[in-house]
Amino acid sequence: MKRVLFFVLTLFLTSCEKEETASTGFIPESPDPTEIEGTWRGIRDGSHKVKWEFTFYGQNWFLDDECGVDACGGTFELNNTTTPNQINFEVVGCASENSYIGKVGDIIEAIYQLDIDTTISPWDDSLLLDYELNIAIPDSTTIPDDTGSTRPQSFTDQSIYLWETLDNINPNNTYDEGLVGCCDPLHNPNGYRFESESKYQFTSPTDCSGDSTLIGDPNDDYYIFTIDGISYSSWDIFLPSSIDWEVCESSLNTLTWSTSVETGEFTGNSLSYINFTMSADDLIYIEQEGHCNGGGFGSFPSPHETKEECESAGYGWNYCTRTFYVGTPVY
Repeated sequence: MKRVLFFVLTLFLTSCEKEETASTGFIPESPDPTEIEGTWRGIRDGSHKVKWEFTFYGQNWFLDDECGVDACGGTFELNNTTTPNQINFEVVGCASENSYIGKVGDIIEAIYQLDIDTTISPWDDSLLLDYELNIAIPDSTTIPDDTGSTRPQSFTDQSIYLWETLDNINPNNTYDEGLVGCCDPLHNPNGYRFESESKYQFTSPTDCSGDSTLIGDPNDDYYIFTIDGISYSSWDIFLPSSIDWEVCESSLNTLTWSTSVETGEFTGNSLSYINFTMSADDLIYIEQEGHCNGGGFGSFPSPHETKEECESAGYGWNYCTRTFYVGTPVY
């Protein structure tokens, strides 16, 4: 559904033409739209880890969250002779009337910065270029200055929406797939330390249903979620240090983003390690489905998928458990 919206807006925006300068006082001294042409993907600061895509083609732009709920597009102009560089977005179409990005007819005065990192490939000594794009637009609380402009003065301003270090997506890379799934968050664990409080075992042999029995808190571990990532206690030795998290509706997933070995670019893939369910900002739980305690080899699960098969093979059956974690603010 999101991609249908993308193509509809693309066709609509392609027919638009820029007729005049977008805003008084803004003069695109050295406009070069190809400087940022392409698709850029990343996370907006403070947006519960929702991934976004900026697409620039010609003098058109399109911004889409991974749910296809908040999306807008239009035309743009650059001024890359100022510090920071300036960009004006004219909003031509939106997927929702309540988009925080803006409304149809708005001129969004923003800033951008394109960073190009050069490294030498360890494989063949060739030059590798890694592109990152930063964009900041004024939020709804921004107060216009004496000239009536709401353009941010820096990327550290308080009243901004910030997309930091957006990764350039290579359309020729088969791993650069579209954003999959809807991660519209119902809760936000950012800034909480979650400690395991209780663990229940259920009578159902497969899922966590039916009657349950409190079996204590054998884990005694904790998780701290911050906007920059996640911190562990006893799990540190088993999980990578650069682990991230995102909330998809009520599901809280810890994961790492996959990058290309050759370029370091984000590939669009992620590997999830632990999946929690959120009941509130400060309450999460994790389930372990019923499974056979034997018959597997190394990291491979047991081939005995039912309680009957497992016990017939001489192994014990682990019933489904649910562990609850209670959060307290850490900042």
